[in-house]
Amino acid sequence: MRAVDEVADGLLHYGCVFFEAHDRPFLDPYEWLALVELLNQDFLARGGEEWSEPRSAAMAMFQRIDEAERCAQARRKLSRLPRDVLETMAAHLEDRARKMFAVRRQTLQSWHDGQTLIIEFSRGFGLGMPDDPPRGYEAALRQLHPSILAEASILYVSVDPAESRRKNAERAVPPPGCTDTGIYHGVPTSVMLGEYARDDMSRLIEEGGHGDLIVIPAHGMHHHLPVAVLDNRRDLTTFVRGDPKDWPADKALVLHTALREALRPLPRRQGCSF
Repeated sequence: MRAVDEVADGLLHYGCVFFEAHDRPFLDPYEWLALVELLNQDFLARGGEEWSEPRSAAMAMFQRIDEAERCAQARRKLSRLPRDVLETMAAHLEDRARKMFAVRRQTLQSWHDGQTLIIEFSRGFGLGMPDDPPRGYEAALRQLHPSILAEASILYVSVDPAESRRKNAERAVPPPGCTDTGIYHGVPTSVMLGEYARDDMSRLIEEGGHGDLIVIPAHGMHHHLPVAVLDNRRDLTTFVRGDPKDWPADKALVLHTALREALRPLPRRQGCSF
């Protein structure tokens, strides 16, 4: 979505499609739920799906986003663009989109039953913003596919907002020669303040009534999701961005112990151990 805006605004002078500006939040907050729908698409495609190369990977990606927006009740953006604008954007983004499809295909085809699937995302609210959907964890969890909610457990990594902003700024500066934008991904400060200043997970845990459970009404059911908390307010995790062979043994032991203790109350699936 950021790449689409780079082409639409920076190259075609058409204006941003998804974001207020290149360093600003979404124009349409329901795009947060569309991102969850993209996760649902991948979840349902794992394993044995037959794969074929799309004629245009960029156009196929645009269609994925349009479908995710439809399911999330967001306003579809790309399909409303003039055809010549869409085709020009697709031409500029084709190589990038084809690489994304290749990684997605390889990852999803490698899935087999019995594996543990980890879905990671963060959700929150801005300063002074009400706890209303589509932002926040409750809205995002409600959007997850019922097959995910039926078996999911939650590990919530707790970090103070100021510490989260510090780590975000530090993470966004990769070492020389590093091209791994997944590990060294940074969010603009305006987005950190406008979308991640606080969240609703503590409220959900409190309302669950047991301290280790949250209740999510979704898809005509009440899903009871076990939840555990990893207290990362005293930074336990930054060192893992480095090469594993360089991890300090004492820090690795502290993190391993904290994770083991945090995960211990969660239900164990067959063949899973901590």
